[in-house]
Amino acid sequence: MHRLSLCVAVLGLACIVAPAVAQAPPAATTDELIATRQANMAVQSSAIEEMMMAIGAGTDITRFKDTADTIAELGQAIPGLFAPGTESGLATRALPKVWSDRAGFESLAAQLVGEAQLMSKAAAADDRPAFTQAWRATFAACSACHMTYRGDRRTP
Repeated sequence: MHRLSLCVAVLGLACIVAPAVAQAPPAATTDELIATRQANMAVQSSAIEEMMMAIGAGTDITRFKDTADTIAELGQAIPGLFAPGTESGLATRALPKVWSDRAGFESLAAQLVGEAQLMSKAAAADDRPAFTQAWRATFAACSACHMTYRGDRRTP
């Protein structure tokens, strides 16, 4: 009888909890998506700049393995942060071409991810020439995307 009571209690709890768990989280607003992608880009930009300084100074590059992994992870998120409907709002500089040339946009995001992964491997192996080459390619992917899909800085 004790097992039956326990099973009924668990089943009852499941009936109460399951609907709450099944509810989708609230959708992000346009401004929240734009703010997230702007923060994403700021983190990547800061990391790329820090790596450039380390390369120039000849300092240890192994410490950048996790940073390069983060750039790759953030790069994977880029296409989803430019969802339809986020073309305007919160001072976005994204050009309409992001949505009209989606394949090209996603291709550059994928290129960024691939190069950042190479940078991570080179950092882990303490391979400065490979790291520098991958950093340059990562920076080039960022620059190509910005030149094609981002507008000029707006002045207030």
